[in-house]
Amino acid sequence: MGLALCRKHGETGIVPDISIDICRDQSGENNNNVNEICIVCVKVFDGGEHLFDQKNYISKNVFDQVGMQFEYVIRSDEDEEKLNAFFPETSGMCAECFKEYISSRNIKLYGGDIARE
Repeated sequence: MGLALCRKHGETGIVPDISIDICRDQSGENNNNVNEICIVCVKVFDGGEHLFDQKNYISKNVFDQVGMQFEYVIRSDEDEEKLNAFFPETSGMCAECFKEYISSRNIKLYGGDIARE
């Protein structure tokens, strides 16, 4: 996890993989269009060794539009290329701002470690 220097929260953690439409919505550019967020887990392997899981926060609108799944496994360059062909662009956000955004807007989360509603 990296660090962000937030104007509001100072030095804090960063959530690195948030779809651009969520970032724009949080900053007020999208007029509160995001009400639901899907947590998409990408499991990355090298050979048979599990390297890491990457959690991506994707708006439900984009998730449905693209026809995404809650989990993907990358075992080869070809797997990564296939995923990159349709995966939405992501950016990062101050972890505290992201928490406030979710709680203040009562945004529903789906996937990941969250129970599906």
